[in-house]
Amino acid sequence: MGCLADMDEYMDEQHMVEHDMNEQDMNEQPKPQPPRKKRGIYTINKKNRKQLNGVTFDEYGLAIGDDQSPFGLYVAAVTRAKISILKDDLRKVKKSDKDQLWLEIKEHCRLKDDGCKKQVLKQCNHSWKSFKKHLRTDYMYKERSPCDKWTFIEPGTWEEFVKMQSTPDKMAKHEKGRKWAKLKKNPPRVGPKGYRGNVDRWEKERASEELCTDVHKIPDRRGRHYCLARRVHDKAKGLMLSLEMQVIADQLVRHC
Repeated sequence: MGCLADMDEYMDEQHMVEHDMNEQDMNEQPKPQPPRKKRGIYTINKKNRKQLNGVTFDEYGLAIGDDQSPFGLYVAAVTRAKISILKDDLRKVKKSDKDQLWLEIKEHCRLKDDGCKKQVLKQCNHSWKSFKKHLRTDYMYKERSPCDKWTFIEPGTWEEFVKMQSTPDKMAKHEKGRKWAKLKKNPPRVGPKGYRGNVDRWEKERASEELCTDVHKIPDRRGRHYCLARRVHDKAKGLMLSLEMQVIADQLVRHC
């Protein structure tokens, strides 16, 4: 009887140990992941998080000066976060949504009035279209998902975007655009500032005896800027024109 009692006591202890281990295993199971954040919360990087102290615009309502680049970065960031990529045209976006987009830009950039609203919304439209082109080129065509990088894009939204952009009409339009882009032999190399952001520098170089080149001496202002924007960088000689562009520059000099 003593042996049986000892055996029963041993089995009870083993059962308690197994019960404790199972309970511990259950407690150590990984916790469920929190739900993915909904669209609407977006991150502005360090380059465009700082609030601007007003932006200077030219006579055409286009941003110029030192704040041109951070202004453009902020406009692009807030537009792609606020306007759904499923919209086919910015003109189809609700007026209230576009007004809210403008008010956010106006407040962040400390714009005094609505005088440049129309032009700024045009810039929003351009940035928004460029973003969708980037999604097609770098993600859709390569069968990749942008949801990890652009966290405001939900997986369901991305699937719908791919479906919308894969129709025969859309694919034909995109293919036509790619062929047209390949025909451009001398694209401008002006960086994110564009022509407007480089004009002052070009004109200062033209006025300098040390920096002025034959390209700067082209009399026609528009032709001069056209050529200056298409210089290529050579390791030995610095910025210079390609052979094709040099022919165009010589023609501009002769006709002026």
